[in-house]
Amino acid sequence: MRVLALVVLFFALAFSSFGVAQAANIDEAAEAKIAAEINELRKKEGLKPLKVDARLRKVGRDHSFLLAKHKELKDQFPEEASLKDRVTSTGMKKIDSGAENSGQNINLDAANKMFLDSPTHRANLLNPKFNAVGVGIVKDAETHWITQVLVETRGDVEEVK
Repeated sequence: MRVLALVVLFFALAFSSFGVAQAANIDEAAEAKIAAEINELRKKEGLKPLKVDARLRKVGRDHSFLLAKHKELKDQFPEEASLKDRVTSTGMKKIDSGAENSGQNINLDAANKMFLDSPTHRANLLNPKFNAVGVGIVKDAETHWITQVLVETRGDVEEVK
């Protein structure tokens, strides 16, 4: 009985602390702000707005957690699948193309400016083929870790309300 209690306690701590730590650091208001700013930029450039997809947001959040964990900007960590595999694993199908912008900054506005000032990141944001986005932002004690996942999909989009 004592061994069973220890096993249950171990798994409860291992899984609940991971989930709690993640949930406590998600910055939903910042995610919504950045997604809205992306669509404002696209509108100014004469492009259609992106639909904000809950599954893509999860892919973005998961990558942002890894960025924060490793304290390093990287497109793909060894423990991660490819972007396309991460997106399709959420159930999103019919993905024709995609891109991922990752960054970090203490100041959220400065982080967004960083994406807009980078030719590669800006090109991803203004790609007319893309029709859906997910923004995942994790804030730790030091900074915001931001991942924007942009895709061209012929499938359904689970819009964030």
